[in-house]
Amino acid sequence: MKIINIVWLFFLFLSFTACKNTDLEEDKIALVRVYDKVLYLEDIDESLTEGFSGEDSILKVDQYIKIWINNQLWMSRSELNLSKKQKDVSAQLEDLRIKLFTHKYKELFLGQKLDTVILGDEIKKYYEENSINFVLNSNVVKAIFLKIPKNDESLSEIRFLYKSSRTRDEERIAELCENSTYEFDDFGSDWIQFSDLLNKLSATDVNQKQMLQGRSYYETEDDEFVYLMRIKNYLLIGQIVPLSLVEGQIKLILLKKRRSLLLKELEQNIYENAQLDNEIEHF
Repeated sequence: MKIINIVWLFFLFLSFTACKNTDLEEDKIALVRVYDKVLYLEDIDESLTEGFSGEDSILKVDQYIKIWINNQLWMSRSELNLSKKQKDVSAQLEDLRIKLFTHKYKELFLGQKLDTVILGDEIKKYYEENSINFVLNSNVVKAIFLKIPKNDESLSEIRFLYKSSRTRDEERIAELCENSTYEFDDFGSDWIQFSDLLNKLSATDVNQKQMLQGRSYYETEDDEFVYLMRIKNYLLIGQIVPLSLVEGQIKLILLKKRRSLLLKELEQNIYENAQLDNEIEHF
């Protein structure tokens, strides 16, 4: 914890430490007392304020102290109002202990054994076998988009070129835009949400299906700019999602399957070893 925080806390909480009737540890800085419980500066983990400025660190510590106070108040009230049987949480604590230890060991084991590399062929195979489960809930397109100043001398040429699917014409557009203030987005190779493209055109209140099925080109303008869009390809809601849009999702699915299989094998191995060692006895 930064020196400024220690100094600040020390002086600020002198007012709190009216712990006149509580035995305090002389070699520690007491911050606050709740009944017979005392929070010392040394009890606050230094990592709590790592990466924060002096002022933000103070706020973090102050928040920690408030939570600590509330916890002690709740604990005291609970102890006063619960019966001896209700206060016996040994079974729950043991169950929690088992779960925490098990979780920690599983994570350690997976960190050592789980292969997180998912090959492209694996992703493609899963996609082909389960493509029916990947259905579009929004329209997607491959397209190009341009935003050109209305008074630009190249506007007429670009208006002609953007409608062409020839590689050389697309290269010419890229050449014209390279050293200009034009906005040129080429989504010809990547599927994107059609709604995102329409936002660029300020044309959100349209029937997307009719627009996509009706024409490949779209042009609009405002006081300063001309907006041009050419749709190269599109897929509508209800059709199968392109692989490129679900690769990340499939990777997570395959990792989860691999993880589950590895843990199942570990569980079986632990059980069989215990049986061989006669550590499991039924009565």
